[in-house]
Amino acid sequence: MSTSNGEATVGDAKLLTEDEVQKVHDDIVHGDQDVEDEFQDAVDGAATGPDESGNFPVTEEEMKSIRAELACEFPEDYTYLSDAYVKSVASKPYSKDPT
Repeated sequence: MSTSNGEATVGDAKLLTEDEVQKVHDDIVHGDQDVEDEFQDAVDGAATGPDESGNFPVTEEEMKSIRAELACEFPEDYTYLSDAYVKSVASKPYSKDPT
């Protein structure tokens, strides 16, 4: 397929020109420092894996979310669960499984 001005298209998507392809190639091969810096900031800012005992870190935001869910689901019982207990359960590897 092509448009009236000769550009090749697929559906509504525009195919990249040779210059655009070269720029993307150069960015991938030679790296884009801004992207690398952002990635490194993300990695430096948060622990993503388990600690030496196999437990994952639980953030304050996660604790607030878990406490709010418990309050909604178990309004009469959630106050009996201490933060230490909730954090202990939330830090286990199976609790971080997204499936």
